[in-house]
Amino acid sequence: MTKLALIVAVLALVLAAGTAYGVSYERYSVVVGNQAAGGDPGVLYVGGPANFTLRDRSGGDRPLELCITPAPIDQPSCRMGRTNPTISGPAFSQPGETTIRFSVSGGDVVERTVVVETGAGARGEPAPYRILAAAATFRRRDAAVVVRLNRALPRRGPERPPLTLGRQIVPNEILPRGQQFYGGTTPTRVGRRERHCYVAEAQQLIPRGYLRAGARFTAAIRRDRRLVTTAPVVLRPGGDAFDYNFLRRAGC
Repeated sequence: MTKLALIVAVLALVLAAGTAYGVSYERYSVVVGNQAAGGDPGVLYVGGPANFTLRDRSGGDRPLELCITPAPIDQPSCRMGRTNPTISGPAFSQPGETTIRFSVSGGDVVERTVVVETGAGARGEPAPYRILAAAATFRRRDAAVVVRLNRALPRRGPERPPLTLGRQIVPNEILPRGQQFYGGTTPTRVGRRERHCYVAEAQQLIPRGYLRAGARFTAAIRRDRRLVTTAPVVLRPGGDAFDYNFLRRAGC
């Protein structure tokens, strides 16, 4: 094989791998959340009725089979549905890891693993995080996010969940086990204490969106692989995460 042919073959392999990874993230998103009737302690928990959705970002509407392992309480492991509409009602049966598997008509399979808490553990959780306001700025490949929350993050910096930035992400989305990220620092508290404001270099989802002035992104707080709360942001040039005008846009 000539040197040129070898280079072409390697590039084709890289592009194919990138495309396969991009499809798994860009076309489908898995959303798993608690039903309002069961309350939302901010974690998935045993006995809590849940909602399961496979969002097809291409807008398709295809039949699918949803299988939950271990099986939900008093229900079969698998049931039929369609892409985009929510399947409601199954209640998690065991604490620990539960596998959610969507098999779409035509051959696509999307699988996620979620962490389920005990009922007692869920009742002991504080109120779930909510982003009340957010802003984002960027410089070259890096972006910074400031958020104002409904309550404080953990005091210890290493225990604070990252501030994540992505395109088309939604609350309760479960990221793939192999999801990769670009950048990201531990959130730092800023502004008035009662405002619960935090700023950090954003942890960008890969594949990354193109950073430019006016681009619309979504900021999120992530717990394990679950995006527990999100807020829309519009990128502004600058990159100084501690600039007063930047913090003021989030009410900090």
